[in-house]
Amino acid sequence: MKRAWCLYILILLNAIQLFGQEKKFEELNPDLIEWGEGSILLNDGQELKGLVRFNDKNGIVSFESGNTSRSYVPRSVAAFEFYDEKLKRQRVFYSLEFEDKDNVKRPFFFEVLRDFKTFAVISKIDPVEIEQWTTSPASFSSNGITTVVGGTGGTVTKITQTETIYFLGSKGEIEPYLKLMRKIVDRTLYDRKKTKQKILDDDILRKYFNESEISNMIDYSEKNNLHFDNKEEFIKILASA
Repeated sequence: MKRAWCLYILILLNAIQLFGQEKKFEELNPDLIEWGEGSILLNDGQELKGLVRFNDKNGIVSFESGNTSRSYVPRSVAAFEFYDEKLKRQRVFYSLEFEDKDNVKRPFFFEVLRDFKTFAVISKIDPVEIEQWTTSPASFSSNGITTVVGGTGGTVTKITQTETIYFLGSKGEIEPYLKLMRKIVDRTLYDRKKTKQKILDDDILRKYFNESEISNMIDYSEKNNLHFDNKEEFIKILASA
């Protein structure tokens, strides 16, 4: 009976782990990202019109029209746009030079969240980072005897993606305002999801908005219970400036 119980636990743990892995790969599967009608403007001036899909997990934009299917990195593209059926809005992206974490300037895709003519609020989503490690085998004790039921242990996967909201000035300066870090820790028995949001420079608003506009945004945020450190809520607040 005891051996049968141990076997049952082992089968259950393995089933849960497989389910977690499938769910994890579903979240990373680019095929789950929907296509939308749009266009891509290449650096050579060529414009492609058809179905467009942006995979923010690897930073690649794809195009389809008839039998034509292509994928592009920021270095090859000037801009692209498409209608996002999930968000129910047109999304516009530009490829802009930006200094990466190694202090090297190279092109990245930035989405325009709000255009104020003399400046814009834009967003850059970094590719997904994945870390994996193995935990010790699962076990339980009874009558002084420890029984291992988890084989060689389980695999823990940490999936992290960072998004940063910037202000794009009239001279091309790109200044960070808000950072959002989304993290999923996929364990054998449970997942832990967490989003960290941090305003990097609160004073930057006064560089781009006058006191009257800032007052309007603060009043609007308080009346509607909106927060400046939440991306979607911040976009709504910007509309009240």
